[in-house]
Amino acid sequence: MATADQLADGVLREVNRSPAAMTINMRRVSFCDSAGINVLVRIRNACERSGTAFRIAEPQPHVRVLFEITGVADFLNVDPPTSSE
Repeated sequence: MATADQLADGVLREVNRSPAAMTINMRRVSFCDSAGINVLVRIRNACERSGTAFRIAEPQPHVRVLFEITGVADFLNVDPPTSSE
């Protein structure tokens, strides 16, 4: 929650440039709450409007479970688990 607005501002600025693809690497994200999910959904929606492919890469296993439990894993195009998960 403390950094959600900063993430949204920075990433949405980049999305407005209409890149071909946007990948959010979550390898080092140890916690995600509803504010974080909300921001990711906003970013994904902005990507869709701009024609930018969107995906979430390398979420920690417990963050991946959160995405699955809340039903947003497919919507956010979360990469499949690696064989080590």
